[in-house]
Amino acid sequence: LTFYYTWIINNMMIPGHIENWLIICDLKNLNIMDISLSLLGALLDTLEVVFKNRCYRLILINTDWFKNTLLTIIFSWVDEVVQASITWYSVEETMPKLLTYFELEDIEQKHGGLKPNIDGSIFPPVY
Repeated sequence: LTFYYTWIINNMMIPGHIENWLIICDLKNLNIMDISLSLLGALLDTLEVVFKNRCYRLILINTDWFKNTLLTIIFSWVDEVVQASITWYSVEETMPKLLTYFELEDIEQKHGGLKPNIDGSIFPPVY
């Protein structure tokens, strides 16, 4: 993970213009019981320590009622600074909210956009 984000910084960031990222996590087919809290904690710790202030926004999309409720409970324990950078949206809210950050041509078809879906390897990043 550290290699991946370092590669992004070295190859895709432009100092003074593009210096942080927006992470989108699609929770549509994710079973809440499949989430490893220890792995998630390690991921967040790494991002906070090694790549501090690089994550502009973390957007969780396609959340159902149960995930919304769980996220609301967890969110109440999170620091206000972190709260400002994390948002989540239900299936109905996903597309309109994505359009506030991206053009329709840059959103994958599986989310209602025009860009062909990117499946398979995530390295190197496709942009």
